[in-house]
Amino acid sequence: MNSVADPANRPAPVVMAPAIAADDPYEKLPGLLARFFGRMARWQDNARQRHAIRCLAPHLMKDIGVSEVDIWQETRRPIWRD
Repeated sequence: MNSVADPANRPAPVVMAPAIAADDPYEKLPGLLARFFGRMARWQDNARQRHAIRCLAPHLMKDIGVSEVDIWQETRRPIWRD
């Protein structure tokens, strides 16, 4: 017997398929969900802050140096605008 393996009898190399195919539509889902929920949290925070500033007493507005017009303009902005 010959100690050198015959190349014709050598098994084919094993090729592993990637865990997630490159064109898999669900590949980016965790990142998209994280951005979505992060954005929703920011919008909720904007709404909370605008509600709080809308409820300020006039003497507190004067303390922080804003007018009623400034507060009106800020609270009329959509929550998705920072």
